[in-house]
Amino acid sequence: MAGNSWLAISQLNFASRFQHPNLKAIAPWEGLTDLYAHQICRGGIPKPAFFELILHGSTGVGKAENIGAMVNSRPLFDDYWEEKRIKPEDIKDIPMYLTASYSTGLHCEGSFRAFELAQASRKWLRVHSTQEWHDLYRPEATDDLQRFYDYYAKGIQNGWEAETPRVRLSLLGYDGSITKTIVERPEEQWPPARQHIRRYYLDAATQSFSAVKPVNSASITHEGHSLTASSVMV
Repeated sequence: MAGNSWLAISQLNFASRFQHPNLKAIAPWEGLTDLYAHQICRGGIPKPAFFELILHGSTGVGKAENIGAMVNSRPLFDDYWEEKRIKPEDIKDIPMYLTASYSTGLHCEGSFRAFELAQASRKWLRVHSTQEWHDLYRPEATDDLQRFYDYYAKGIQNGWEAETPRVRLSLLGYDGSITKTIVERPEEQWPPARQHIRRYYLDAATQSFSAVKPVNSASITHEGHSLTASSVMV
């Protein structure tokens, strides 16, 4: 099984519920696993528009559940939303090749969470620097996917397990960055063992980040639709 978006979601859903002997490997290339937390109400803010688009533009002539409308009647996470949550922690002994990126709010968190939570011992994560549909059809990406499936579906000894880093990261720089704009870096685990977690505070009084929590409260405002007003923090 391989694919992006709903094709990735369906793979994760199937693998979390069943252990079919003919399912040799999966490649969920970016998909969500928690409909409520990852999309419909991400950050506690209802966002039904995307699912309304799917409902009116991609469904057939039969009946379809209006999930976008359900966030109005069931705004808090409850058993309704729990029932729709895919449980990557229930994915056991099946090889997995996952991808993730920073370019879409639809699948970003779900892709990383699926890799973190899946209990499979043979799992790989590739974080790329482009948009998911672009990456899906790059020759380098499809060739890499072919090696994965050749190894697990056909038994071709091509060195996949020994040669492929468990995690491959694309680290993004920015315009004017003093370092290379995109750095490709292999890791052996996620989160990376070399990570250093630091907490920074926004200080509206000085419009800056600080490692020390500001003593006094402050605020800053600007017109949301203005092309020039800004609350830039440096």
